[in-house]
Amino acid sequence: MNDLFEKEEISEKRKQGINNVIGIDERRKIEKLVHAGINNTFIAELIGVHITSIGKELKRCEKGKYCAEKAQMDADSKNNKKNQNLTGHNDIEERIKVIEMQIEILFDKMKELDET
Repeated sequence: MNDLFEKEEISEKRKQGINNVIGIDERRKIEKLVHAGINNTFIAELIGVHITSIGKELKRCEKGKYCAEKAQMDADSKNNKKNQNLTGHNDIEERIKVIEMQIEILFDKMKELDET
């Protein structure tokens, strides 16, 4: 198993906040470990994530049939949906800015009318 993991290196990257999501490389390692019959606790320790992350990861595929590529496709699909929601959020912020500018213009015009 030493050729699969550099446990200290992975844990150090996790502590530094580098690659704090499970990527395709980790998913391939998870797949090999699951098929080798390794338990979730040990997999979590080797990958450098919480045990619940492994449980959630395994739920991306049919029970007992974890596949790294399928899990990655599921993750990508969900990330795309999140990004679409964020894009919509940015559009709303832009609209708010435009409305705020329009309100300022209206107030300026009202002041001008009051002064005359």
